[in-house]
Amino acid sequence: MKSVARLLTLGAVAVASSLSIPAAAGQPSPAVFKAATKEGRVWVSVDLTRQRLTEPYVPFVVVIYNDAKNSVELRRNDLKLIGPDGKAYAVPTIPELRAAYTRQNFDMTMLRMYGMPFGTWLQPDRLIPSNFFPLVLGRGDVRIDQVEIPPLYWTVDLFYFKRPPGLAAGQEVQIEVQPQGWKEAVRIPVKL
Repeated sequence: MKSVARLLTLGAVAVASSLSIPAAAGQPSPAVFKAATKEGRVWVSVDLTRQRLTEPYVPFVVVIYNDAKNSVELRRNDLKLIGPDGKAYAVPTIPELRAAYTRQNFDMTMLRMYGMPFGTWLQPDRLIPSNFFPLVLGRGDVRIDQVEIPPLYWTVDLFYFKRPPGLAAGQEVQIEVQPQGWKEAVRIPVKL
């Protein structure tokens, strides 16, 4: 169990390192979107999403930074995808995702290889590890899907949503994030 936890921590540090590298010439990637309230900031990368638009579930890499005075708790149901049809789609359970989506391990491999071009600097020592969708490995992986984020700390994870009907490249959707403790949700319009 300790070795799995150690691997998760090392993985989180690797992800954090890739986040701290700004996009080319200091410009944010056209695949990264940001929104904020007084209580927090959220970044969403759709690089991987754009490659999975025909899959039954679509992945979004989401960074959540807590600017509130108190700690907040992030749970699975605190994120929603608002589709082009205006309907809200919740994050699925792990069994739901695994029954219909087979590219999860490949998704994480791609993120580890290429990093996430967020074009912002976040301190790796303020990363709170999460793992809402553990990889399907021979001996399993530790699920961390209830995350307490102290003030001025952040978390990053790969979140999946059921693909809304008719979803296609060029459409706009929104990601809504509201951890327990934030008075209002952060809604980020993203263009696929």
